[in-house]
Amino acid sequence: MLADGTAFSVSSTIVGKGAGGWKAQFYDHALYRKKGAVVGSVTFREGANGDCDGSFQWSRPPLALRNSPGGFGTSLNVVGAHYTPRILGGATLDILGSSLETPISGAVNFTPTNFIAGSGLQSAVLKMSYNVKNGIFSGAVTPGPKSPKLHVGGVFYQGSSTRYGGGFYRGLGQNRAMAIGSVDLRK
Repeated sequence: MLADGTAFSVSSTIVGKGAGGWKAQFYDHALYRKKGAVVGSVTFREGANGDCDGSFQWSRPPLALRNSPGGFGTSLNVVGAHYTPRILGGATLDILGSSLETPISGAVNFTPTNFIAGSGLQSAVLKMSYNVKNGIFSGAVTPGPKSPKLHVGGVFYQGSSTRYGGGFYRGLGQNRAMAIGSVDLRK
């Protein structure tokens, strides 16, 4: 899913092996009634982690969307790693954005029932869950008593030395990045 809430799917073609690993190109030109696109390439490294990285271009025409009505074109970096299903321990949650009165930051714990529970998040209310099988998280955060919900989504990354969650939130007239950092993996 893209940060504006648009679902998309891509297929890929392996275009060859270079010094850095296998390279795949992907594209989806059918977005936004064939007026937008996601185009890019990813290099897959040889090794036990299956790490990959690359970049893509995302373009969208002006649309009547509440959180982001204007059109845009942007370049984004992509990073990925093999995901091993695990029960998660604790982490820190950081949600920043120009429309937030106060950034949301604090400790979170992952419950055995696949929910993410927060503490020390100022007056924010957190309702998030994660899927142990695929590492995807989603839910909502309400920054304060009179604030609208921010819809959040993302995925947990398990690199060889780094473990964190990255994603986005939609709300308050904007789409912004969010992070769940220093994720503790239970054995």
